[in-house]
Amino acid sequence: MKAARVAPLSGQELLRRALLGGITALVVARPLVFGEDPGLVKSPNSDAVGMSLTMLWFVLAAVWGWYRIYSGERTWYVGGIEAGLLIVVALVFASTAWSAPYKHPAWLIAWEWFALLLAFCLVRQLVRSEADQQRLLAAFVATAISLAGFGIYQHFVTLPALREELETGRLATRLIIDEPDARQLLLERTNMGIYATYSHPNSFASFLALLIPVGAGWAGVAIRRRLPFWKISLTVVGALLLVAALVLTKSRGGMLALVAVTLLAAIVTWRQWFKQRPAVVVGTVVLCGAAASLAWQIEPVRKAFESGERSLALRQQYWSDTWQMIQDHPWLGVGPGNFGRFYQFYMAPQSFEDIKDPHNFALEVWATSGIFAAVALLLTIGLFFFAICRRLVFAREEPPDKAAEDASPRTGTYWEYYLGGIAGLTLAFMLTASTFHGADAPDQIVLFTAETAGRTVLWFASFALLESIGWQGSSRSAALTMGVGAVLINLCVSGGIAFPSVAQPMWVAVALALACARIATPREISTKIVVLASLPILAGIALFYFFVTYYPTTSANQKRQSARQHYALYDELLQRADQEPDKYRQSLTYQKAERYFKTAIQEPLEAAVKADPDFADCRVDLAECYGRLWLYYYPKRGNIERVRIQALAQAHLATDSDPQGIAGWRVIYWLNMEAAQRSREKSEEFYEKAAYAMKQIVDRVPNNAHYRFQLAHALLLANDQVEAARQAQRAFELHQLATNPRRKLSPEQLQEIDLIRIPATLK
Repeated sequence: MKAARVAPLSGQELLRRALLGGITALVVARPLVFGEDPGLVKSPNSDAVGMSLTMLWFVLAAVWGWYRIYSGERTWYVGGIEAGLLIVVALVFASTAWSAPYKHPAWLIAWEWFALLLAFCLVRQLVRSEADQQRLLAAFVATAISLAGFGIYQHFVTLPALREELETGRLATRLIIDEPDARQLLLERTNMGIYATYSHPNSFASFLALLIPVGAGWAGVAIRRRLPFWKISLTVVGALLLVAALVLTKSRGGMLALVAVTLLAAIVTWRQWFKQRPAVVVGTVVLCGAAASLAWQIEPVRKAFESGERSLALRQQYWSDTWQMIQDHPWLGVGPGNFGRFYQFYMAPQSFEDIKDPHNFALEVWATSGIFAAVALLLTIGLFFFAICRRLVFAREEPPDKAAEDASPRTGTYWEYYLGGIAGLTLAFMLTASTFHGADAPDQIVLFTAETAGRTVLWFASFALLESIGWQGSSRSAALTMGVGAVLINLCVSGGIAFPSVAQPMWVAVALALACARIATPREISTKIVVLASLPILAGIALFYFFVTYYPTTSANQKRQSARQHYALYDELLQRADQEPDKYRQSLTYQKAERYFKTAIQEPLEAAVKADPDFADCRVDLAECYGRLWLYYYPKRGNIERVRIQALAQAHLATDSDPQGIAGWRVIYWLNMEAAQRSREKSEEFYEKAAYAMKQIVDRVPNNAHYRFQLAHALLLANDQVEAARQAQRAFELHQLATNPRRKLSPEQLQEIDLIRIPATLK
């Protein structure tokens, strides 16, 4: 008997399945690619590889516009949540255009918000059938399980090895001018908790909390349906992996958020449970109370709560400082990506540390984009929970969605999700591997390849298992809603509402929850021109983003990071030349160092500035590059004042692009202090210029004892003893108020402060 011939796929169906595979690839790749710094302002080593995923969302949206024209589909799923999110995005762009002083990070973050809107809408429009919802959700949870396994491996293998290397000094850490205590910070990071591919444990905890209810729900389905024991065991193990990874993040906010939504879900359904099994409910409450009482007697548990109280006290200080910022910029905020720059002006002397976000999503949106954006976001989130509760709690029946039922009328293997998973894992590997630079890059790539192989095996095993366990009905929506609630609760005490690796999974989960609950308002577009216009509009937006934002920023940042990685080898060449006893060989080594500096550092930085002139960090790095060139060749090649002037020019251009930043002024201060030490005739003039530069920093960061000390020191050298004494007195006061040891002055600085502030004390 001949086998039945499989009908060939139509072009329309093939394109739709390709779009579903593309969505799967981007959903899988996003958590695997480092991208928690969309504005490239959190660290000098921030990389722009995450922007490639944003670019692909724009491309996918353009392909979807083509699909609508090709298929002739006029149905559009839209409602109040889409409208609310669109308003939020529009207000973020308005704040960027009219309020942000440093435009470069503001535009990057605004485009990330727009990509969130596209991701949300594409999932809503394309993932409509039960089968597609189940498989995209399975790919989502499989990604979380693979990262949880990697995080546990990190806890037992990677972090202990890194901690040992840092403590013994075997790890050669290149210190950066902006982070002189980078080694200590990295050592503290190894004790914070696991973070997998994220930059902070709290961000990883948000992602895990989002999908733990879904993983637990899948395990519950396997148990309830009495599937084979091995399937039940593996689903339970997958859920336990997620929970164990959340515990190892040491994120109290994430764990408490998950407990809170679990209790809330229990309260919502307590009547039904109490009617059916009152003894079980009462016994569970008694056991939980007894367990809590016993746990409180354990010393580590008490210490954890005490640590949580201290952490909450720090956040209250952050919120207080942020509120002062909001009072001065209530309507449009300070602009996306500019919070950290303004916060240094508002932070109290006793504040523990400089922060880049207020550790509260509502305050963050209000402070950066204004009150209207914050209200619009809260209303959008509230509308989502209202729609879900109305549908699930009150069991409101929705009319059947014929388009959704017919969206995928086939059976068999859904290869687009397997291929999408492969594409997402491969894309994440390629983007991350592209960030490895320097002499140890080959070793890093080998290790990263092994880690990626392990995550890939775990992903495919998890996806195949979950995809084979049918889970239908509104319970999927309930689990996703619990996860979204847990993320939002955690974001009340941590940052992440603008992090693509946190926000995108959350909004995709929102879209899936609405789809699984069949909360959709299909509208028919009567005018054909609207359908035809979708392709040129979306394609135009994609091209505009590519040429105006994506290519200039990624190109400039790649050249900048490459140049920064070569400083260590350049310094090694100089040290080798200084120690060379043979004069001829010494001269050859100096020439080699000169050529290396020019080709590996200077020329890439000049190309970076040319590629993206508004990127202030590139100009700061180029100014430091010219400064090193001037300092090195000054005693060997005579007076090359032109190079010092070039360095100052780049630093001043950086301050023009980033008016509230201090990096450019720090370079100006450094250059003038060095010039004063090398010039007897104009030393006082250079000290005055250095003092002026440090005064600009103090005006932007008024409550930092170190900057006040440096200003007092420069003023004293410029023979302004009265003002130097005043600044020294203020530095001493800030030192006494500081609660963070890093914000206090060193004993040597305190001795100098005592000598400088004598006139002030006598007065």
